[in-house]
Amino acid sequence: MELTGGANDLVVTLETTAFDPVFDGPDRTFWMYLTVENAGESTWRGVPEADALLTDELDGRFRPERAPSRRERSSDAGSFGYDDVDLTRPIAVAPGGSVQGVLVFRVTGGPREVVLDLDLGDDLRAAFVTNFGLF
Repeated sequence: MELTGGANDLVVTLETTAFDPVFDGPDRTFWMYLTVENAGESTWRGVPEADALLTDELDGRFRPERAPSRRERSSDAGSFGYDDVDLTRPIAVAPGGSVQGVLVFRVTGGPREVVLDLDLGDDLRAAFVTNFGLF
């Protein structure tokens, strides 16, 4: 999804998702791997998850885990060919560059459609629809 606003043009791509099929109490881990590319002329600095929200048809609202540990950030990202940079921390993306990373959610319930809303500032907003769990 290409986003244009302020001095930056960003391309945000939801690369893949993964979930832990084993519940940890009432919830389980859901990973969303994203790439943030800067097609603009100046370095973009920000926190991709600053206002991230995952919602579902059951009125569930989930915020990303803040500063997840290295273990929590990885569902074996390397096997997917993606990096697991923590997108809850500030990143800088140079013009023509990109950063791959992950958002980690603790989600309750079973399989269903979910929507990830991102607000990257400078009127840069994105929404991605995907499935949580196996269907």
